Amino acid sequence: MKRIVIILLLLLPALAFCDDGNARIEFSKKAIENGWKQVDTKPDVLAPTKHLDTALMHFNHAILLNMKSGPAWFASAYTYSLKGDADESLRLYRKSLEYQPDYVSTHSNIGIILLRKGDMDNSLQSFKKARELDPEKGTVHGNLARWYYTNKRLKEARQALVLARKYKSTIDPAYLELLSKYIEASPKN
Repeated sequence: MKRIVIILLLLLPALAFCDDGNARIEFSKKAIENGWKQVDTKPDVLAPTKHLDTALMHFNHAILLNMKSGPAWFASAYTYSLKGDADESLRLYRKSLEYQPDYVSTHSNIGIILLRKGDMDNSLQSFKKARELDPEKGTVHGNLARWYYTNKRLKEARQALVLARKYKSTIDPAYLELLSKYIEASPKN
């Protein structure tokens, strides 16, 4: 595998001058695919982020091949979030929006990062944009429920939680159940 990566990296300058933009785009897609395989790899106990570093190498390669690849920027951002680097993740998510402005997961993930950072206004704006783009995505409503609960807007949190369940949110069901219990234990407003 390392030999293939080294060969690809050596070919990179030649590909940069290649007239066939389609070839670069296809190589970029393959690099993204290889990167996601690394993200999905089980971490090594002795080197818990090695697979993520390898994934980032592939995603960076994809970006070099196609600077306008929203999926490559998104994948890099997601990987940095897994590594715990919220600031770099946020920067890359915003870059990915330049090339795929209507990607729901990007808006949702930005909302989550901003919520954790305490930037409530911009977090809500990101979640609402995600809902606008896909009003039937359960995960978006689950994230909104969390935002509303955090900001003590319990009536809206309840409504969002109902929609998260209705649209089969992929957020961990145990988390949604716990959130539901906290919301229901709070005074009605």
